[in-house]
Amino acid sequence: MLHEAGYKCANPVCRHVLTIDIHHLVPVSDKGPDQPENLVALCPNCHSLHHNRKIPVDSIRAWKFLLLSLNEGFDRRAVDLLLALDKVGPVYVSGEGLLECSALIASGLVERFVKNVGEILPKYSVNL
Repeated sequence: MLHEAGYKCANPVCRHVLTIDIHHLVPVSDKGPDQPENLVALCPNCHSLHHNRKIPVDSIRAWKFLLLSLNEGFDRRAVDLLLALDKVGPVYVSGEGLLECSALIASGLVERFVKNVGEILPKYSVNL
C-alpha cells in the first residue's frame, strides 16, 4: 500500500510524507479483508478526519481508484510532477527536465512551451 501511494497520503490535496496509516475501505469489523484492493494509505490527520466523518467514504474510494489508475500509466515521479503542477502552476525546465515530463506531455496532461528561442540552451515552460 505504501508503494502504491508513493509513501504519501492518498489524499491528492494532502500528499503528506510523514507517518502513514493503512485504512480499510471495508472495515475489518464488517469482514473487510486485509487485501490490497481493500486498503489505502492515509496520513494520520486524513485518517482521523475520515473516521470523524469529515472526509466521506466516497472520497477515500475515489483516491484509491485515482492511485490505481495513475500507477498503471505513470511512474511515481510523473504523478508527483502532475500533482505539483496543479498546486504551483507552470515551471521552467531545461531539456533534461523536459525529458522527465515526456510521459505527461505525450498523454496530453501537460503542455510545454519553448522559452528563450534562439538561446544555446533553451528553457521550456511546462504546465497543465
